[in-house]
Amino acid sequence: MRFVEADFLFDGENWLRDVRLEIDETGRIVQSVKAISDTPRHSVVIPGFVNSHSHCFQRAMAGFAEKSFDGKDSFWGWRERMYGLVNSLSAEDFAKICRFFMAENLQCGYTTLVEFHYFHNRADGSAYEPEELLSLNLIHSAKTAGIRFTLLPVLYMMGGFGRTALLEQKPFLMESVKDYLRLFSRLSEKNSPSFLCGMAIHSLRAVTKSALQELVEKRGDLPVPIHIHIAEQELEVTQCQNFYGKRPVEWILDNLPVDERWSLIHATHVSAWELLHMARKNVVAGLCPITEANLGDGLFPLRKWLDLDGSISIGSDSNIRLDPFEELRLLEYGQRLTKKSRCVVADPNCPSTGMRLVRSLYKGSSQSSGFSVGGLKVGDMADFLVLDPSHPSLINPSIDTLWDRLIFSGSREMILNVFVGGEQVVHQGIHSDYKEALKGFSEVLLER
Repeated sequence: MRFVEADFLFDGENWLRDVRLEIDETGRIVQSVKAISDTPRHSVVIPGFVNSHSHCFQRAMAGFAEKSFDGKDSFWGWRERMYGLVNSLSAEDFAKICRFFMAENLQCGYTTLVEFHYFHNRADGSAYEPEELLSLNLIHSAKTAGIRFTLLPVLYMMGGFGRTALLEQKPFLMESVKDYLRLFSRLSEKNSPSFLCGMAIHSLRAVTKSALQELVEKRGDLPVPIHIHIAEQELEVTQCQNFYGKRPVEWILDNLPVDERWSLIHATHVSAWELLHMARKNVVAGLCPITEANLGDGLFPLRKWLDLDGSISIGSDSNIRLDPFEELRLLEYGQRLTKKSRCVVADPNCPSTGMRLVRSLYKGSSQSSGFSVGGLKVGDMADFLVLDPSHPSLINPSIDTLWDRLIFSGSREMILNVFVGGEQVVHQGIHSDYKEALKGFSEVLLER
């Protein structure tokens, strides 16, 4: 039996003082009791974060798409640059990126990674041998690094509403739902206490109605996470209305068995009706504030969503930067800039802006990943971060302001030690494989 003791421990909903958690051999918390008075303990412990939406290979693109020559750059221009990257990467390059990315996630406080994986084929569209090679690279890298991992192989079939795919999209494509389910079945055989294979649909524009219906009919009842990009761009909403006669979220709510297993990624441009019915279906709003800001997507109606008791998750998405505290800070600051007001998400029942954000976040973490994570209660996995008590944001901590200080004046540099399933994977801010993994990642960048 292992244990952790802390002066301040956040259990996913509330701060606890002077607490001791007991952890069994499977890495699960089995008891929470008062700390022993004379035992050395940590100052501040919080649950590890779930990186609920990521495209691993895009880490090699960070900072390389920030030029515009006509002043009219947008998501769609960025996408063209992304196609250029993916068509230049070999399987060996991808493996090097994966190895580095897993270690980096852990150092930055993400103890669970949810990978929205649509990079399946070679640049010419031909299959690897085995066909799931890139997925296996991800699984191996996650296991080696010690991060909890949810892999979402993505169904991607078209180039837009009613349009055939572009040549540049060949690395992403699958011919049929049958091919997709074969891949899903192979990967699901590897499920373990630290790995889960879920399902993902790239977007309504990339999959036909008949394929969506076939997928749902054949595997729609499985108890695994289901994610979809949706309503990220205003153009996408307009195209969906023209093609289906409905807005994207409206369409899936009317046509698919959406429930608490579903994460709607971005959902930036939603109507009041869509927001209300998302909440009624108990879906997770998968938000990626840094990427959404970088791409100029727009802002999700966060305050209205929280007032509906909606759950959120955060994801590093394009991986321009990995920092969960910054994601949360930007989430609130975006609202302040548009509302021209402060502390937008705070309310009388929870006057702490930071506390309200993380309560919704940790609630959505388990849903989005499929694991018992996002809390430090009995029955949860012991995935947690030990924060550096010498950091300015942690000097003289108080329950009333601690989350506000962590989010609005803190950063990933506060993270001292990281544990997954009770096992320490980051020591004094450094993952044991980080330096070697960085060498491989550097080789990929130097080849560009």
